[in-house]
Amino acid sequence: MRKILLFVFLINTIFVLATDYFFGLGFQGLVNVNHTNGEWRISIVPVTSLSSGGIESGGLVFNVLRDRGFVLVSRLSLKPVTHVSTFHCEAIDVNTKTLEVFVADGTHGLKIYKFFGSHLYKLVQTLSVKGWVNSLAYHDNFILAGTEVDGLFLFKRNPEGFEEVQRLFPSGIDRMEGGITVHAIAASGERFFVAAGSEGTLVLEFSDGLLRVTGKLTTNYALDVAVGDKYIAVVEPQEKAVSFFDVLDLKPVASLYFDVSPVQAVIAKDWEDGKDYLLCRFNDSVSIIEVGAFQELFSMKGAFFGIVKPVYGID
Repeated sequence: MRKILLFVFLINTIFVLATDYFFGLGFQGLVNVNHTNGEWRISIVPVTSLSSGGIESGGLVFNVLRDRGFVLVSRLSLKPVTHVSTFHCEAIDVNTKTLEVFVADGTHGLKIYKFFGSHLYKLVQTLSVKGWVNSLAYHDNFILAGTEVDGLFLFKRNPEGFEEVQRLFPSGIDRMEGGITVHAIAASGERFFVAAGSEGTLVLEFSDGLLRVTGKLTTNYALDVAVGDKYIAVVEPQEKAVSFFDVLDLKPVASLYFDVSPVQAVIAKDWEDGKDYLLCRFNDSVSIIEVGAFQELFSMKGAFFGIVKPVYGID
């Protein structure tokens, strides 16, 4: 088992998500890890390109395929049902109420798709964004999109669709000091959390309809950020750690240290046992770790490219 060292400031209980977990294994397909009655079962769903991360919602897995767009996989049959071609799908989010799918599509900006079931869909809007769009999060009629070097872009829904209302941390020849490197974005409540490399994890909240930086989760280098019911998890590759913060007061809670550097994390719930799990990706493997006990329950070697995040009935 992977060696895990624990440094704790304060530990409280947590909650968790589902018995099926999905990991993108590149050209080898989408890996399904099923946990039932204490047993772990593994199966692979063949896909047409580089299986990466994505979103699981409403009985479907929206699996990112990078230069081939994304594919919908039935959670019940574990078979692909619909493939959507885009320029270069980097990240994806889903509004479970409206069946909208939001795609960070590299230099082709943001694409918004409307689904009318698992097989029928249409492209309803394309939003122009400066630079390479590599991350996004949707929450309550707002989309926050991140780019590699050109800052953050906030879009708001209006009767005609989404429109840009704010740009944060723009870069340029005369404004390099204002730019940031965005790696990942997560939303919770009225906050957005942005993993911004050496800047740490930025906390943004709304004020008069626009976002303001109201805090920072202090870390050495933030490569990824994930939000659960009670905790925020920040991936710190330089420290070989995943650090946890309280989702309400943003105070540090605990840090998990590994013998290799993590690159991605997702907080998931298991409705059967009522426990929280940290799904963690490394360069050579993935692990499923029980939060609270901080015990690794499952690990698998492989060159994985992403973790599918479960989303349940929230926008």
